[in-house]
Amino acid sequence: MKRVAIIGAGAAGLACAATIIKLNPKIEVVLIDKNNSLGKKLLVTGNGRCNISNDDMRQQYYHGNGFERFYPLIHDFNVREFFSDLGMITTNIDTFVYPYTKQATTVVDAFKSMIRNIEVKTGFEVIDIIFDKSYLIKSQDNVVEVDYVVIATGGKAYVKKEYNGYALLEKLGHTLTSINPSLVQIKTKEVYKELKGSRLSCTVSFVNNNIELRREVGEVMFTDYGLTGIAIMQCSRLVHQYPQSKIVIDCMPEYEYSQLVELLEGRKIKFNTIEDYCNGLILKPLMKIFINKLNIAEVCDIAPDSLAKMIKEFTLHVIGTQTFENSQVCAGGVSLEEIDNDFMSRLYDNMFIIGEVLDIDGDCGGYNLHYAFASGYHVGRRIAND
Repeated sequence: MKRVAIIGAGAAGLACAATIIKLNPKIEVVLIDKNNSLGKKLLVTGNGRCNISNDDMRQQYYHGNGFERFYPLIHDFNVREFFSDLGMITTNIDTFVYPYTKQATTVVDAFKSMIRNIEVKTGFEVIDIIFDKSYLIKSQDNVVEVDYVVIATGGKAYVKKEYNGYALLEKLGHTLTSINPSLVQIKTKEVYKELKGSRLSCTVSFVNNNIELRREVGEVMFTDYGLTGIAIMQCSRLVHQYPQSKIVIDCMPEYEYSQLVELLEGRKIKFNTIEDYCNGLILKPLMKIFINKLNIAEVCDIAPDSLAKMIKEFTLHVIGTQTFENSQVCAGGVSLEEIDNDFMSRLYDNMFIIGEVLDIDGDCGGYNLHYAFASGYHVGRRIAND
C-alpha cells in the first residue's frame, strides 16, 4: 500500500490530501504541519473572506521564470467543481470567486471533512528529508517513513515565526531564485504625514527610466512610510527588480489633461479664495500640498496647466517595500527548471513540490489560492492514479 507524506497543511497541501483521498482512499496519507492547526494562513486570507479564485484567468496575472509551462493546468482547473465535490458552494463578486458564506473557515472546514480519517501530525517541524529507497521525514523527536513526499511548505509571506521551507529544499539540492515580498506595501522617499490614512481613487503607474512598467486603477492609501492599497500592492513585485523607480499617481483619471486644464481655468473665474477654489476637487490635504509646491498664494497665481500636470502626475520615488511578514505572497522560490510538468522534482523520484514555495506567484484577486489549489489537485490526482 502506498504511503504519502504531505508537508504543509495550507491551501496546496490540503487540496492535495483531499484529492488523493477522494480518488484513491486506499492510499495512506500523512499530513504534516509545524503549526498546531490546519489551514492557519488560509484562515486569514482576504481578511477572513477567502477569495479562492477569479473568473478572469488570463496568463498576464501570473509571474515566475518559466511559469508558462504550468499555465494550462492552472487555467483549466475548475475551482467550483473541486469545492462542490467537497460540499462547499461558491459565489461571485464581479469576477472574484468566494465561498458562499464569504468566510475562510468554510473552506478549511470543507477540507477537514474530506480528510477527517487520515493521519494528521500538527506541531511537527520537519528538519530533514532523507531518501534511501523510501523517504524518511524527520523532526526533532519523530520520524515518518513514506513512499511519496509532497512539499507544500508555502513561502515566507505573512509568516510570524521562523520559516525553514526554503532551507529544507536547498539541503535537498534544489536551487532558489531571488525571493522577495510581493503584494506588499511600498515605501517612498516622500512621506506626507498630513495624508496619513487618507484614501484616493486613482490610476497608479509604476515607472522606471521613463517607461511605464505597470498601470493599475484602484484605491491608494497614504501611510507614514509610503503607500498601500490594492493598486499599490499589484505593483510591488516590481520594486526589487527595478529599485530606482517612481510611483506616478493620476489623482483625477476621469479627466484628460486638456479637460482638467479647462476645468481649473474655469474655477479661477468662479472663486476668489484658494479654499473655495480647491474645495470639491480632490482630498483637501493633497490639494494643499500641490498649492504649496507651486507657491500659490492667491487664486490669480494659479497656472491651470501646471496644477493640472501635478494632479495628473503626482510622483513619489520608491525606496523599497515592507517586509515578508507584511506581504501576501512571495515572488520567487524553487527554480522551475528543476520541476517536471507534474510538479515532480527532477532530482528525486516521487518527490513533488507545489504551491507558493515554487517560483510562481499571482496578482491580488484569488490568483494565488487558485494556483495553490490547482497544483495540489494536479499532484493529488497524479499520485492517486500512479
